[in-house]
Amino acid sequence: MIKEISEKIKYVTSGENPLSSDVILIYGDKATWVFDVGANDEAFDTIEHLICETLSEKEQNLQNELTGKRDVNIVISHFHRDHMGNLERIAKIPATGNRVNLYVSSYTNRYCKSGNIVDKEITIDDGVKIRIFPMESSHSKGCLCLAVNDEVAFVGDAIYPAYKTIDDESGKMDVCVDKFDNRRDYRKQQKVYNVQHMKSQLEKLKSLDVKKVFLAHEKNPLVRKEIMVVFLERIYNKREAGNPYIIQSDM
Repeated sequence: MIKEISEKIKYVTSGENPLSSDVILIYGDKATWVFDVGANDEAFDTIEHLICETLSEKEQNLQNELTGKRDVNIVISHFHRDHMGNLERIAKIPATGNRVNLYVSSYTNRYCKSGNIVDKEITIDDGVKIRIFPMESSHSKGCLCLAVNDEVAFVGDAIYPAYKTIDDESGKMDVCVDKFDNRRDYRKQQKVYNVQHMKSQLEKLKSLDVKKVFLAHEKNPLVRKEIMVVFLERIYNKREAGNPYIIQSDM
């Protein structure tokens, strides 16, 4: 399902079978910006349409482009399959449509083996102000976020925890980054936040001049930034001296 945030921002809602992230669509003057590509058919079909469509004659004249093509700029939040799984299929789309540009962190690049590497904040003016920036995260290494104007920051899974688990049989503690990881059967699961990452994350969120934050996989994904900051501060304030992690039981 495609939902609208504003005239220039829409998103394909997340899915569960297979697990697939929300796919954000931002319509600039010269390019369509796509934040995450998901892993299911609906997400792929939407992106394939963007890549294969051509501009109308009016749009060609406005952009003064003889080709009538429009860039599709894809930004991947992090390397987990539910956020970048469709990259494999996108790479197989015939190169007769619109030009595709990929932006990834250096860590995500280890998995997708392609893309422009973003290791510091970049700003692009495309009729909308696009900012792509790294954010430290307990959930995953190499997270990128994307902010649009002063409206909303799309953070993917960056503010989520990792999960420390206890194996049923051995009792061994282990860490899996995703609460949807069903490869192993666990009796207990605890949220794990990295104290240093949370400190950096809070500083970054507070510095962003946006009204809302968009959280992946949520039924109601838009949260006012100040509420998100308060929520994270409550967790951060539970840190203990000498302990690099904050651990909470999964409710």
